[in-house]
Parts: sequence; C-alpha cells; structure tokens
Amino acid sequence: MAVRLAAAGHRVHACLKEGRGAERFLPGIVRSSPPPAAESAAPTAGFADLLAEVGWDPPARLAERADRWREILAADAPDVLVLDHAPTALLAAQATDARVALLG
Repeated sequence: MAVRLAAAGHRVHACLKEGRGAERFLPGIVRSSPPPAAESAAPTAGFADLLAEVGWDPPARLAERADRWREILAADAPDVLVLDHAPTALLAAQATDARVALLG
C-alpha cells in the first residue's frame, strides 16, 4: 500500500510499534516513527481492559496520549489515515479534517 501511495505522489508516514522499521524495508518511501508509548497492564478480559492497556485509563493518561497523537497528526497534516487498531489515534483524528480508513 505504501509503495502505491508514494508512486501516486503521496507522502507516507507510518507510526509502528516497531519504531522506525518501515524505513529499513521501504527506504525513501516511508517515514516512520513509534506511536506514543503505552504501558502494559494486566491481562485483558474485555475491550475495556484493552483500552485501559493502550492508555485510556486513568483519564489523565488518555489526555496525554491523545495530545501526543494530535501533535503527530498536526506535524504531517494527513489527508487520509489508515489505522489498524489504533483507538487513541482514531480519537485524535476527530480533531482533524483527515479521512480515516479502519483496518481491524
């Protein structure tokens, strides 16, 4: 997907848990950075636990992570976001004009 987007003239920025790994595989095509860090919590029993694990609890942590995502989005001003289970990025995207495609 990144190769086709770049070939069509788009800038591609990937926020990956693995950090800057995409730049190794697609040099000159993808700029990558790690997403705002999340602390691991207890094993998940449901979706609420999963959200807590990725930084939605306590509320101050959620605000902090959403602010970091807003900074990332403001720096790139994307037209489209392709998100794969990134609930905090999706929340932050609501403050932008970017269209969002969800994968998972």
